[in-house]
Amino acid sequence: MTFLQPELLWGLLAAPLPILIHLLNRLRYRRIAWAATAFLAAATRSSSRRSRLRHWLVLACRFAALTAWLLLLVRPLLGGWFGATLAGAPDLVVIALDRSASMEAAVGDGDRSRREFALELLAGAPREGKWRSTRYLLLDSATMRSRPVGDLAGLARMDDVGPTDTAADIPALLLAAAETLARERPGRAEIWLASDLQASSWAPEAVRWREAVAALAALPQDLAVRVLSLAGPSAGNRSVRLREARRMAGAGRARLEIAVEFRHNDTRAAAPVPVVWNALGARAQFEMTLDGPMATALRALDWPEGADQFWGAVELPPDSNPADNRAYFAAAMPSQVRAVLAVEDPECLRRLRLALDPLRDGRVEIIGAPPARLARALATPAAFVGIQAGELPDEAAAALEQAVRDGAVALVLPPPTAVAGSGGVEDAPGEPWRPGLWEEDAGPLARALDGRSLPLDRLEVFRRALPAADPTEREPLAMFSDGRPLLSARADGRGRRYDLSTLPRPDWSTLGDGWVWVPMIQRMLEEGSRRLGEAAMGLCGRWTDDRPGASWETIEGLPSAVPGLRAGLFRSGRRLLALNRPPEEDDLGYLEPARVEVLMRPLRVRVAGDLGRAGPEEGVRGELWPLLATLAMLALLAESALLAGEYAPGRGGRA
Repeated sequence: MTFLQPELLWGLLAAPLPILIHLLNRLRYRRIAWAATAFLAAATRSSSRRSRLRHWLVLACRFAALTAWLLLLVRPLLGGWFGATLAGAPDLVVIALDRSASMEAAVGDGDRSRREFALELLAGAPREGKWRSTRYLLLDSATMRSRPVGDLAGLARMDDVGPTDTAADIPALLLAAAETLARERPGRAEIWLASDLQASSWAPEAVRWREAVAALAALPQDLAVRVLSLAGPSAGNRSVRLREARRMAGAGRARLEIAVEFRHNDTRAAAPVPVVWNALGARAQFEMTLDGPMATALRALDWPEGADQFWGAVELPPDSNPADNRAYFAAAMPSQVRAVLAVEDPECLRRLRLALDPLRDGRVEIIGAPPARLARALATPAAFVGIQAGELPDEAAAALEQAVRDGAVALVLPPPTAVAGSGGVEDAPGEPWRPGLWEEDAGPLARALDGRSLPLDRLEVFRRALPAADPTEREPLAMFSDGRPLLSARADGRGRRYDLSTLPRPDWSTLGDGWVWVPMIQRMLEEGSRRLGEAAMGLCGRWTDDRPGASWETIEGLPSAVPGLRAGLFRSGRRLLALNRPPEEDDLGYLEPARVEVLMRPLRVRVAGDLGRAGPEEGVRGELWPLLATLAMLALLAESALLAGEYAPGRGGRA
């Protein structure tokens, strides 16, 4: 037996109060022998025995009634067959709704989305008979807020059940459901989870699953989880995703380079697909043939003359999921971009300046500063900081950390005085080292927009200075064949720090040739300069407005009651924002129902479409309050009958 409000168990100490009061009252009288009443003893001995028995029965009824009422407040639960008999319909149902972008895919060949179909099924759940007293709460994956559902028939008309372009986090959704149940303290409860079982949303390998299941299993209530499965890919669906959009400059003219990724699950023969490129409202249509399940399109758009901002979208024709047919981009020309170079070695400084020189279109300023004066140079915001120094002064080191936290990108090079055999510096034994693996999907070493990889496989390194042990986690972006890092990254606040283990000098490596060095440095500068312009790109559900309360006007796309839940282009004053759905929403992997049950063990889980199916089940626990209330009333009625018999005139009682 468990209790929903165990903190009230202390109240059971008051149950013996009627007996204690009776015993204390008996101590108030003293027996005095009186000869005049001696003759009555024999006459009343028989009736006194009956009176004492009746009196103890009255005390027992009072004790039983008080104990039953106190236990009713504690709300005990009883399991087994008896608990299932008492259970009936749940007291509370938490409707956990997956509102991710993948839920907008059509069900079969129809025109209803999975989200709309789920709302229809939920609205048709039973509301008569034993379900009449059941309360319902809605909890959605986009806002993670719970609110009461007045009428299931009007569920589809509630504010927070509409489409979004966000991703879902099912473990976090279940954890929020556990917190809601702990706060509401129902007797019996159920969670109705409507989801398409998309693998990226469920994240079956995530450690947080243990936390969510443990929180649900620790609840004292009887709990059942019913999963409404809407799994399966939609036929004939195509999607487009923005992979990268970056401003580049060359030959005195800026351009916006855009890479988009197309996916489809159409098993029919490849056919040309009309793709619309929307740039500043001007639309142009091209045809693209998708030979495989995935393809990449690359396009370079000339930056409009005199324009500070550039925005647009890539669009596909309508299909079974309208939520993945558009990808939006936005960029702005920063008013001034500063690159601060605190580099001691003249050759490295020259190579950095050469890499940055093509971007000097009147908006990029290159500042050379000795490491000792770095703090003064960083007093004005910088987009890129190149560092090469044996050890920075404390003031300079603090200024560098703050600049990175504010959004700058820092590249740290090995000190020029490093020699082989000291400080982790080593010379290649015979053959030079070559990179073995590197990150090509994003970052400074990503593929070019024409799909070609940077020629890191031709890079030769003759000397390297491995970074010292750092407790802060670093992400390796490029590694040598022996597993040692060539380039690693560490995010800090809004910015990022990159550590390079070699130098662009002939005696260190062939980086100075420029085929890898120049695009790497230019991409780092572009990454750091994004915060300085009045345009930003983000992901739906993860973007946070740094100016709470700002009013955003929709340029392209659909508005939303909650900012940040729908993809599109938005403007607030001079600020421009492009929001896209998270890339994992294009994942076509789905979980099997058996995997869902394994993830939620030891909870009682049913993966089905009939959410109203209920009844006595093995392991169900029911509240005892109806039985306790009945027992208390019977005890009070018995007490009244005993007292009526004792005081009734003409029946041996006192008149």
